[in-house]
Amino acid sequence: MSDLSKKTLNPSGDTKNYIENYWTKRADAFAALRRQELHSEKYSQWQREIVQHLPPRKTAAYP
Repeated sequence: MSDLSKKTLNPSGDTKNYIENYWTKRADAFAALRRQELHSEKYSQWQREIVQHLPPRKTAAYP
């Protein structure tokens, strides 16, 4: 990566601070967008994405 690219991506040089500041500013809008998606046609897409990462469901053992 060139020096110019590094400065463009992270002008301050403090990567951790840069990322924290970015997400602090972006967090509310990001959360609002995810909430909207859960009340839209994307709900089923999110559900499929999340479920594939869950452990298999355990069945209850009855005596």
